[in-house]
Amino acid sequence: MQKHLITVLVILCVLLLVAEAFVHKHGHFGFENIFGFHALFGFLAFAIAVFAGRIVRFFLGRREDYYDQ
Repeated sequence: MQKHLITVLVILCVLLLVAEAFVHKHGHFGFENIFGFHALFGFLAFAIAVFAGRIVRFFLGRREDYYDQ
C-alpha cells in the first residue's frame, strides 16, 4: 500500500509540474516566474526544515532511558 501511495504522489507531482507550463503566473518578483520555481522552493524549504530538526534534536535530545530513572 505504501509503495502505491508513493507512486501516486510522484505521478501527481509530475502532472502538476507539467500543468505549470500551461498556466500564466503573476509573480511579484521576476524569479517567481521561472518554470518549477515553487516546486524547487518547496522542496528546499522542506529539506532545510528536516536538517534543522536534526540539529535541534542534537541539542534537545535525551538518552533513550532518560525517563526510566
